Amino acid sequence: MAIILNPATPLTLAEGSSANYTVRLNQSPSGPVTLTVSRDSGLSDVEFSDAEEGAYGATATLSFTTSWNTAQTVYVRAGEDDDAGKDSGTITPHR
Repeated sequence: MAIILNPATPLTLAEGSSANYTVRLNQSPSGPVTLTVSRDSGLSDVEFSDAEEGAYGATATLSFTTSWNTAQTVYVRAGEDDDAGKDSGTITPHR
């Protein structure tokens, strides 16, 4: 089983910005499937949420059941650090 990401390309975020992408399964699972979304490198103050106005944290959890073919949205935001520069980084959703 694989997941389908939209957009399939990496997200580029500047400090203080946000973006989102959707995740769905490519076929019906034999049981419940839980995916954890997290940062792998870059921008250390990136946070994720499974709801636009929800709680953000270092990870977000997506659960798929019989609604396997319904896309779920992952919201991503990059915090601001204390220096004057506007850093940016790329977030690559992994399958």
